[in-house]
Amino acid sequence: MFDGYYNAFWFLVIGVIFVALNLWISSLIRPSDPHAEKLLPYECGEESSGTGFVRFNPRFYIIGLVFLIFDIETVFFFLGCNSQRCWSLCPR
Repeated sequence: MFDGYYNAFWFLVIGVIFVALNLWISSLIRPSDPHAEKLLPYECGEESSGTGFVRFNPRFYIIGLVFLIFDIETVFFFLGCNSQRCWSLCPR
């Protein structure tokens, strides 16, 4: 039943092992000297003031999501027209 998926399974397993191995090796190699001054956020040489939380207007998120939806819809519409060769619905 899963004869065609063995290659994909081993590819996934080897990829996960490769990523985990590289993260482990880099954690051994990198220098680590955490102290209070290094753990502070850096703000271009300026002392940070206030909180990092800023309220954004949700209108910007909605505009971005609408753009993504219509952009992806346009791509799928174009690809569907090209694959079906329905030029009567899709002008050149």
